[in-house]
Amino acid sequence: MTKTKTTSKLDETLAERGESYGSFAANSEVAVRIKEACWPTALENPKFLRLSYADRAVVLNALDMIAAKISRLVTGDPLHKDSWQDISGYAELVVRHIEEKESGE
Repeated sequence: MTKTKTTSKLDETLAERGESYGSFAANSEVAVRIKEACWPTALENPKFLRLSYADRAVVLNALDMIAAKISRLVTGDPLHKDSWQDISGYAELVVRHIEEKESGE
């Protein structure tokens, strides 16, 4: 694939994403605001601090991804089904992580 075709395809993809998610700059600002509101509280919560590194990583990463999806919904198309499915998917991954711990797997 030539550079022109690659650039053209990339531009097309970015335009499609912009239609669904809004501008990257606006999306980034909202996502960071959500994270700034949540993370300091989490990092002061004794229950959170007692989590293992692996558990903290799972929770923080899921919250981070959910924040990104929420920001896409408020800066872009609020009825973009994929974003809602992604949010439920990240929540489900945390639930499965908890269930694996509970079952000793």
